[in-house]
Amino acid sequence: MRLAPQPSAHSLRLLAVLLLTSGVTASPVISTGCPDRCVCDDQLVVQCAGQHLITFPVNLPLATRQLIISNNRIVELPPLALNYLSDLVYLDCSNNSLTEISESTFGNLRKLAYLDLSFNTLTRIEDRTFGPLVQSGYAEDD
Repeated sequence: MRLAPQPSAHSLRLLAVLLLTSGVTASPVISTGCPDRCVCDDQLVVQCAGQHLITFPVNLPLATRQLIISNNRIVELPPLALNYLSDLVYLDCSNNSLTEISESTFGNLRKLAYLDLSFNTLTRIEDRTFGPLVQSGYAEDD
């Protein structure tokens, strides 16, 4: 009677890693690719303007420095969705359907120097929404 060969320790570890990671999905914001219907370039600019998006784009490259999502129908900037983009310096969300912004939306955007929220239907902005931007010195008080 012939027995099947014993698997090696290496192959067992590899199998364990594959099984453990097969059900795990990364955050929808973190990626090295480019979101659907957007154009990404090697200057770390993600251009999603005018693509009829109704939801915030997913699979944004982690190193994104400019994100342009203007002229869409996006209704929400998901709390914490932008916080993975710690190198973001330019964010254009103009001409969308945004109605409110959570205080956690801009929490980790210490480098953000430009933010355009014009031509939205904002009805609610939480008190501390822009706190991280003011503390970083990018927001000016007129």
